[in-house]
Amino acid sequence: MATVAGIEYYPFNVDFFDDDKIALIESEFGAKGSVIAIRLLCKIYREGYYYRWGDDACLIFARKSGADFAPNMVKEVVSGLVRRSFFDKGMFDKFGILTSRGIQQRYFEAVKRRQKVEVNSEYLLVDTTKYPNIKIVNPAPVSAALAEVAKKKATVPASGEKDAIAAEVQKLNQSQYWLESVAMRFHLTIDQIKEHLEAFAIDCRSRGTNSHENIQDAQRHFNDWLRIQLNIQNSPNNGTEKQTAADRRRSAKGVASKTEDFSTTF
Repeated sequence: MATVAGIEYYPFNVDFFDDDKIALIESEFGAKGSVIAIRLLCKIYREGYYYRWGDDACLIFARKSGADFAPNMVKEVVSGLVRRSFFDKGMFDKFGILTSRGIQQRYFEAVKRRQKVEVNSEYLLVDTTKYPNIKIVNPAPVSAALAEVAKKKATVPASGEKDAIAAEVQKLNQSQYWLESVAMRFHLTIDQIKEHLEAFAIDCRSRGTNSHENIQDAQRHFNDWLRIQLNIQNSPNNGTEKQTAADRRRSAKGVASKTEDFSTTF
């Protein structure tokens, strides 16, 4: 995605508190409901035109909001905002993101002077053709071969043998912030990252890697592995130079890999 995605401020409608959606939220949760809604808008615009929501994001959001904002209450407020169409329910149910038509209209208008703004067409609710600086960047599809591997169930370990790789992958799947970061780095969706994680686990077992030193080591290994898989997938000679490409990478061991630059507020 673009290096700078978010905006520093956004227009605030003076009729915000007269909106029936907010009035209903305040009736149910008191003033804290509208405070959460405003803080969520700030978070979305700081990120761009949407914000990926999940259990980890909820915990972090609640902690930063203060002691009076319990995670369960924040989660209920978000559910209420989605149910009342303050946020688009279709986008929330399908992609787990908080956004709306109004949010996107204000965002694209705010960034229309930027040279280039990259967006995912799957998340769009508005027509962006009137903004010549908008560049559509869709996630790279998972290759058929890799998708087939990802669908296979992991081999059951021998009796009494602990499947540490499965436990590591489970932890990685539960880390919403890490999944989001990797998805941004490789321009993939969260679901695609999870599919790659299943293939990664199978590959580790086939190579005799039963566990990693710690979860950070597993994260680094997965990032390196995924970079190689995507390079092979996108190679013009895909399927004919896999081994030589892998050999070249092994021969370059020790050379620092290129770092990815993407913005984050965490």
